[in-house]
Amino acid sequence: MMDEWPAIGSSANLSLSAHASQLKKEINSLLDHDRSASTGEGSAVKQVPYDVVKELCGSVIGLLEKIECQPTLEDLAKAIRQIDQTTKTILTDVRAGKNSSESRPPTMAAGTTARTLPVKATIVTPVVEPPAPTTEETLELLGFNPQSIASMMKLPPKTLEKIIEAKKRGMERVQVKESTAGTVAPNSGTVKFNAQALATRTSSALHGAGGSSKILLQSQDPPQGPVHEKVYQSLAKDRNEIRLIKLSPSPDPNYDVGCELIVASLDQNPKYKALSYTWGNPNDTVPITLNGQRFDVTRNLKKALQSLRALDTDTPYWYWVDAICINQVDIEERMHQVGLMREIFERPTEVVVWLGETQASPGDELWDSGCFNWTGDASDVPKINSILSFAAALADTYPEKSDPRSANPLVLGFCFMRLLAGDVHLSDIPLLQNINLRSLCLIAFRDLVSQAWWNRIWVVQEVILPPTVTVIFGHFTAPLQLYADAYSNLRKHKLSCCASIDLTNDKDKSSMGLFTQKMKIITESANLWRRKEKTSLLTLLRLYFTKDATDPRDKVYGLLGLVTDWGSQDSSPKIKPDYAITSSVLFQDVAVQSILGSGTLDILVFRTEGMYHGVTQQLRKILTAAAYPPGTSLPSGTLDPDNPVHLTLPSWTPNWETINQRGFEIQTTERINRISNFNACASCPAPAPDILYTESPVLTRTRVLTLFGIRVGKIAEATFPFLVTNMSALKTDKLPLPIYPANSPLSTQPYVAGGTQYDATWRALCADTMFTSAEADAKEETSKTGPDTKNMFRRATEEGDLASIQAWRKWIAGQASHGVRQPPALKDFPSAEDYARVVAADNAIRSAVLSRSFFRTDTGYMGLGTGASPSHELFILLGSRTPHLLRSLGEMKVEGKGVKTMYMLAGEAYVPGIMDGEIIRKWVGEEGKGMDVDGLRKAGLDVQELLVI
Repeated sequence: MMDEWPAIGSSANLSLSAHASQLKKEINSLLDHDRSASTGEGSAVKQVPYDVVKELCGSVIGLLEKIECQPTLEDLAKAIRQIDQTTKTILTDVRAGKNSSESRPPTMAAGTTARTLPVKATIVTPVVEPPAPTTEETLELLGFNPQSIASMMKLPPKTLEKIIEAKKRGMERVQVKESTAGTVAPNSGTVKFNAQALATRTSSALHGAGGSSKILLQSQDPPQGPVHEKVYQSLAKDRNEIRLIKLSPSPDPNYDVGCELIVASLDQNPKYKALSYTWGNPNDTVPITLNGQRFDVTRNLKKALQSLRALDTDTPYWYWVDAICINQVDIEERMHQVGLMREIFERPTEVVVWLGETQASPGDELWDSGCFNWTGDASDVPKINSILSFAAALADTYPEKSDPRSANPLVLGFCFMRLLAGDVHLSDIPLLQNINLRSLCLIAFRDLVSQAWWNRIWVVQEVILPPTVTVIFGHFTAPLQLYADAYSNLRKHKLSCCASIDLTNDKDKSSMGLFTQKMKIITESANLWRRKEKTSLLTLLRLYFTKDATDPRDKVYGLLGLVTDWGSQDSSPKIKPDYAITSSVLFQDVAVQSILGSGTLDILVFRTEGMYHGVTQQLRKILTAAAYPPGTSLPSGTLDPDNPVHLTLPSWTPNWETINQRGFEIQTTERINRISNFNACASCPAPAPDILYTESPVLTRTRVLTLFGIRVGKIAEATFPFLVTNMSALKTDKLPLPIYPANSPLSTQPYVAGGTQYDATWRALCADTMFTSAEADAKEETSKTGPDTKNMFRRATEEGDLASIQAWRKWIAGQASHGVRQPPALKDFPSAEDYARVVAADNAIRSAVLSRSFFRTDTGYMGLGTGASPSHELFILLGSRTPHLLRSLGEMKVEGKGVKTMYMLAGEAYVPGIMDGEIIRKWVGEEGKGMDVDGLRKAGLDVQELLVI
């Protein structure tokens, strides 16, 4: 038996063919070394030094990277990347086994070292070669799909032969057998390699007689239990315990991540940092080493950990990272830890935001490293001057004579941001004075704001609670305060002295607007928190409903740490994290809590038209004959009792999972913020709703909301919505507003609530609201979302807005009523003032009529309503700022109530003449404002109890 294992030499600088040749010789040398001592099944297990295994795998990875750089087929590159990751996984397993061995030394033969791995290496005789496959079979064996094969068979023979040979060369690689490597128990302590000759038809076809050896990874330890049982210990709730991790240092930023996990008590004020990041695809996981055990995390998190490790090269720091520090398979622990989220993010010395990685550029190494690290203080001045000097030289030659340093636009982008943060006028920033440099800056901001992190619901508290926040984007770092200062100064200058400076180009018209929108939400949320104002859950949902969450329940739970006002009523329950309930139950609980806590029905306006139509489809088969007790036969034509309808959500419950569906965020925001201008219920509070449930054979047990309302009338006629999407043209063929009001009878016909039919019509068309002037000024640079949008609208006035509405009506008459929207153009108007009036009216009317129908009631009222149809009834609901349309579903049995008429909510409405409490004040005068149900009934108002599902 040989005393020394053959050395694995360095091959980093070798050519591709030389590298492959040397690697083959090294593997054969290892096998020959084993063959000299192994004679059969009973051979002793030899100890392969860890360094030998590491160097061998490193050489394989290096070879694969060289192959990947070759100009071969795309699918070959993808296959190589997969093998590259698999090989790195092997190294992680080997490392986990090494760490485990160091902490728990196994029994070893005399003379062996601690850094070895037990390996049994054997040679398996190749099987007899089968007949060579046909060309089509060879292409199939090489992994080409049928469509590609059909196309390739039409190529000239020599071309096809070259493709096959190129693919064969690429498939000379390490193969990991799925039946063994794919089922290795996580955290297995040791592994062994079994070297076998390729004996498949694929190998014989590609490599000829003899074949080559491959390494098969097998678990030598028996299967182990779930990794969570080995890594985690229970946390003491009474001590507010959390877990923290410390990253093991490594000189190689790409080396596998190792972490130490400990338990700490918040009561003892531990020193730590917290990580704010995006999980990424939960199904795309890669391994790290946690307390010596293999532990799977999302690929995005591993990249974030590698970035943190690079920052803490001198003194590794303790970090709180949710996916690792919370036992995600322990529901009870998750609920408790989410409840501590406010404290966890208030106490760290710093929160580190990892936006994501950036594409490495060939010119990055030419920059001074300081150009990637911004501090927001005077130390930034030298790097600003260096970058501006480069930009001045580049400006007149780019892109014809591009400098390699220009390949990364983020360098210029961060310099631009730093100048904004320094309150430099836009007109004085050199980067904006050249179209090429400006384009590079816009590209940088586009890359910055397109990261998924900005859209996470958890981001809100993660960045407004801690005292210090640092943002990492690839290898760029900067304090969040620098971002905030840049936003504030940009908005200030664009609304005043620098309004004429263009921050767009033909290819990018939204980068700076998106940056302003994202930072507006963060900065104004932080200001709201620091002012210590009372903040309800509904207020937070109004501000952040556009945020995303992997778990829909986190759309609520991610905001609980910021709630400071749960309402004045004793019966108002607090929402607590509970991952044992469904999102449907949680969303219903949120709606009831909001009504109890505020005494209003404001939460009902968060229901979108899509939610209404979804419930409508589920309720189509519920007929008037649905009110039958269990066990009785149903009339012909009613729903089969064996298949009752199951409502995903009742019609009165907003669906926070889908409310921010793409394309409707602005519409929802406008509808939510418009209602602050109205008070149809005259501030009469909503009574506390009873907890009721249906009892019907045609509907599964469904929660019923008890509302109280005053019936205004039933819809007699309704039009199809004038506008279906934001981008479509307005359907003008049925617009009720005449072009020339003086010639219309509407100008003289009285309206039921006072005034003329024409007055009511133009107010209905714009929902009696116009965008505020401040919002109009900033419209091109900011999104209509964010904490201060409650003042987005004002009430329309006859003196200031009627002329705009009339000018708009004349303009729209000449526009196409189908196809894509064509907004007003300045060239089509005699003056800028005329253009501005039409634009203001167009914005207000399109916002008001989007997805709404114009209707008239049998009692003479008119208005705009969501999903309006002749089957709906119009009610003023106590606690609601706007009237609502309800649809009767007929009679149905309710637990504890017997057979009752059941309703579903269709949506809110705007109706001229009743939006300011006129109906209630007509009966009870001004003193009726704020009356409860009993007081209104005593005053003679017919207040009905309405049961809504």
